[in-house]
Amino acid sequence: MQNFKLSSQVFKHSAVLILLFCLFICRSTDSEANKTDTLLVEAFYQRLYNYRFLSADSILQIMKREKVSRELVDLSSISYSWWKIISGENSKKSINLLFGDIESAIGYSREQLKSGGASQEPILQLILLYSYKSRLHNLNDNRVAGFYAFKQSFDYFKMLKPCNNHACDLYNFVSGMYYALGGHLEEEFPPALLGIDKNYADKEKGYQLLEKSTYSEVRQIRIESTYFLSKLYLELQENPEKASRYTQLLINQFPENLVFRYNHVLALYNQGKINEAETVYQSIMKSARENSQLTLIQKTHFENEYAMLKK
Repeated sequence: MQNFKLSSQVFKHSAVLILLFCLFICRSTDSEANKTDTLLVEAFYQRLYNYRFLSADSILQIMKREKVSRELVDLSSISYSWWKIISGENSKKSINLLFGDIESAIGYSREQLKSGGASQEPILQLILLYSYKSRLHNLNDNRVAGFYAFKQSFDYFKMLKPCNNHACDLYNFVSGMYYALGGHLEEEFPPALLGIDKNYADKEKGYQLLEKSTYSEVRQIRIESTYFLSKLYLELQENPEKASRYTQLLINQFPENLVFRYNHVLALYNQGKINEAETVYQSIMKSARENSQLTLIQKTHFENEYAMLKK
């Protein structure tokens, strides 16, 4: 393989947090227990997205005490650890602990798939878990392992059934994500070489489905499809102007999210709007300093990132 740059970028961003929420909303919400689970999950992600890590962790502990399903607790814990890692807490120990948590969750979900009959939930769970594993490998500079994990998530994606009733928005979003990624990969490698069905390599269809998902009635799907499009336009389409439209939408909803705001800095910087990027960056650092729920490493993480960007 001549050039692995595109592939590594694709695999690095091949999963998003929405699958946890969608996995949950596809379950029955008739019982009081499920209604409680829904409220806890929504509260957890509201705090996580707004960079209130200590509050998010507190809700996570409540979820464990209230015996929320293992699937939801596993994914919430993994999401929490992932956000801390991409916010600077990326020591070898932290990464290895997350690998361990992912492997444990994969083992449990495989068993659920064996005994679950036609249920789609274990498939969704495994898509997300292998996608997290792929991203973590790429973060750890192990791109071959990252591709292998991505391929496994893709294999589970092909097992999903077409959308039905309230799950259509989920199916459109997940399909859009994989069609777009398959299309980008096809531009670099023949799909057969990667073991990916060429029918899934349709970039135009993928972008159309993702754009459609930004109008979903499900708030989390709107957020995550917007985030995914911002990353695609910024890193693979090299269209920072369009990326900045999506990053601004994300900031409007979660003004305290440093990742969303730093991606906006990157979009502005790559448009040559250096002064505007500097202004946004300074506002990020102010928010980081004033956020009492962040560690010192997290407060200074994007300062280090920005310094490398300007070199």
